[in-house]
Amino acid sequence: MDMVLQILSLLVSGGIVGQLLYYNSRKRKEAAEAQKEEDANALAYAQEWRNLYTHEHEEHMEERTRLNNKIDSLYDDIGKQRDLIRELRAEKHDLLLRTHELQWNECTVNGCMKRKPPRDYGKAETD
Repeated sequence: MDMVLQILSLLVSGGIVGQLLYYNSRKRKEAAEAQKEEDANALAYAQEWRNLYTHEHEEHMEERTRLNNKIDSLYDDIGKQRDLIRELRAEKHDLLLRTHELQWNECTVNGCMKRKPPRDYGKAETD
């Protein structure tokens, strides 16, 4: 028994039992510190990407605004051109109707006092 006590006292004084008892807590502490460092690195990495994104966004915002304004002005010009085309078509159709009406009422005998249109419009009035 004496020998067992000596071995036991040697182990305790050598720190082997202490290490065995505190091994799990030390391992958990190291794992927690490692996780904390990884989280800090990931946060720094994400923050750097966020800063790059906001910088790029702000840098190109003026360009986007200018291009959007240009696109809006081009759409306005297209709308004005379409309105002009509609007006010109309407005017063309009015002129065509007027031309057909004048051709319908055109007199076939020139230089006489009694002009005769090619149709019988108003024949009862002129007889």
